[in-house]
Order: sequence, then C-alpha cells, then structure tokens
Amino acid sequence: MNVNRFKKIVASMAGKKILAIGDLMLDEYVFGETSRISREAPVLILKWRGRNVGFGGASNAVANIAAFGGAPVPVGCVGDDLNGGDLLSLFSSKGIDTRGVVVQPGSATVCKTRIQAGGMHTVKQQIVRIDREPTVPPDPKRIIRAANEALSGGVDGILVSDYGCGVLSEKVIRFINRIAKSNASMPVAIDSRYQIQKYRNAALAAPNEEEAGVHKGYCADDLKKIEIAGEGLRAKMKATALLITRGNQGISLFENGKQPKHIPVFGSSVAVDTTGAGDTVVTSALLSLCAGASFIEAAQIANRAGGIVVMKQGAATVSPDELMETLQCRL
Repeated sequence: MNVNRFKKIVASMAGKKILAIGDLMLDEYVFGETSRISREAPVLILKWRGRNVGFGGASNAVANIAAFGGAPVPVGCVGDDLNGGDLLSLFSSKGIDTRGVVVQPGSATVCKTRIQAGGMHTVKQQIVRIDREPTVPPDPKRIIRAANEALSGGVDGILVSDYGCGVLSEKVIRFINRIAKSNASMPVAIDSRYQIQKYRNAALAAPNEEEAGVHKGYCADDLKKIEIAGEGLRAKMKATALLITRGNQGISLFENGKQPKHIPVFGSSVAVDTTGAGDTVVTSALLSLCAGASFIEAAQIANRAGGIVVMKQGAATVSPDELMETLQCRL
C-alpha cells in the first residue's frame, strides 16, 4: 500500500456509520494516597484522592469508532443506576447517539472498578479490581428491536463487541448471523472473547491468540499453531477473513483462498498497557473496510493503530492524525 492509498482510506473513515452492538461497560478508577498499614488487618489504608470514569468493553469500541471519525450507533444495555447514568453522560459528551442503549430496570451496569494507590508524588498503581455484572439479564427482544431500528436508518457496517456479559445471547447471535449472511455488501466484524465459534458469515473476525486457539484446545502461541488455528477458525465461522492479534509479534491475516500473511508489530515491542487494544484493532479494520480497503490494507492500518494505542495508559483511542503521523515510518 502506498502513502496516497493509506491517506485516502484513513480520510474516508470519516462519517462512516457503524452499528456497534455489545456489552457496554463503564471503567471506574478510584485513587487513593497510601498512608499507613491498618491495625485491623495487613492492608493499606488509603486517603481518598478522587474518582474518574471512562469507557470500557464495547463502550471503548464505540469510543474508538468516534475517535477515528466514524459515527457509532451503540446498541447494548445499562442498568438504571449511577454507573449507567455516568456511561450515558460520557456518550453524550462525545456526541454519540444513545437511542439504541436499553436501560434495564433493576439491573446493575457492567462496571470495572480499579482501586489505584501510590504516594503523593508517585504514579498510582492498581492494587485491586472490583467487577459489577448485570443483576437482571438483558432482554434480547429489546436488544434486537434497538438494532433493527438502527439498521432501518442505514449503516455502513456492524461491529459485534462480545465480552460475555449477556447482551450477545443465543437469540441475538442468531440475529447477527442472519444479518451477516443476507447483507454481504455491509461488512460485519466480530470481536468475541468467549463464544467466537458461534458466529457465522462475518466479513471479519478479530480474536487474539488465546481466543483463536480455543476451538483447537490450545493457545495459538507459535506460528505453526497460529496458522492451523487461524484458518480452521475462519473456515468454521464461514468468515471472509480472520485477523489474529499477537501482541508484540504483530498480527496475522487469514483470507478465504489465500495464504496467511504475518505482519510484524508496528512501533515498540514493549507495550505500556494493552487494555482495550483489541477494540482499536477491530474498529480501525472495520472502518478501513467500510472506506474501501482490501483486507490486507485494513490489516496494515489496524496494526499501526494497535501499535499506537498500546503505548497509552488504560482503555484509549487513536485519532486519524495519529495514524497519519505513522507515515513517517515506512509502509
């Protein structure tokens, strides 16, 4: 891919409307300053220093779509609690349409609370994480209804961001599979942590090494295993292409009828934080496809986006300008 082609694809991501269906989460960070050890138990006593909230899970994928210049339409579920309100407010602050977000009465919003501690003048480090999960299962009928309403308004692509928290039930997965089969011109991308094998007919699936190897009973942690697992999973899913993220080894692309392509990692091989990096990879690849990229072009752009985001703390995003800056390095 030459420089002009790269620039054209990245610029064409702007305005692409993406239905993002998945497990919407809030990331909560509670900061404390270490003071002393408790007399009651061998634990740190922290002085409260603040709280921040951010996007997590499928919400981070939605934020990545927006950061690349796309127009995300999130479909998912939040509870009628403080965290749900915080997440909806975060979406609104980014200008993201929340009409497809179902508010489930009596349920908790999926939230990961990270307690971070440190001295007054030191970087705060995570000492424990507390996870909150839905107390009422998301209603699949309401999720499908919200997705159909979004589709009726026209979208350029669909992202499935499945973190195993209940939005992607069997009924919703069957709905996604039917959409993918009957709308070949509209790319569907799958990012699923625990049940990727249940999806069919997508344009692209984007597991990591561990997720890709599950159907073979092992982690695809060397090139031979990756090639066996990758093509086997792509064929099983009836996906047009499969993109395996491989950490500091880069990414591997499997296309129907073609030899695998292994793309070396972009940038540093030592990541600062890999949290949410998969969201960045799959969203940049999907937006590239919607912008007219081939699968290998989408993989190359996604590899660069992933190399940028792992150098940032927490669940982060990448902008078109940051992608353009990578042109200083040879394509």
